Amino acid sequence: EKQQGVPPHWKTYFSVDDIAQITDNAKGSGATVMFGPMEVFDAGHAAILQDPQGAVFALWQAKEHIGARVKGETGAVMWNELLTSDPEASIQFDSGLLGMGSSKMPGPMDYTMLNVGGTDVAGVMTITEDMGPVPPHWMVYFGVDDVDAAADKAASLGGSIEAPPVDIPGIGRFAGLKDPQRAMFFMFQPAG
Repeated sequence: EKQQGVPPHWKTYFSVDDIAQITDNAKGSGATVMFGPMEVFDAGHAAILQDPQGAVFALWQAKEHIGARVKGETGAVMWNELLTSDPEASIQFDSGLLGMGSSKMPGPMDYTMLNVGGTDVAGVMTITEDMGPVPPHWMVYFGVDDVDAAADKAASLGGSIEAPPVDIPGIGRFAGLKDPQRAMFFMFQPAG
């Protein structure tokens, strides 16, 4: 991806039943196929795509390796979030391609939840001016027990704190970091 101008990032994967068909559908909907679909030994099949707004994501069709088995707890992926220049088009693309439902989150912030079978799996929001000049991209949030301590630990190991820890009332506490390769990710500690 580096040769195609995509900066270092943590990749979000979506599990699919027919990767060849979904990849073709994505291409037909304006996505760019960057890689695959390709068989990954006996583990499964992978493809890397870029949606029409420019956000890179991956598809996975399992064979022997189902993918992430733990989600939503300390030490695992807690949440995925799409920052995009056109949330309505992105939601329409993701919903149509992957069969996800969507619902607006109540509150002052324009935030849409994507869900599968009634379970929220990701969020979508608009890139704002205060975020700086960033391209559309998927963000990964990892669960931690103590955001402040984990952010300090990440910085001591060669990462950097890009967005200091802050509370989201009633939801939790989060911080934005970059790993030593300069890929952005977030840490999240649920409220309560």
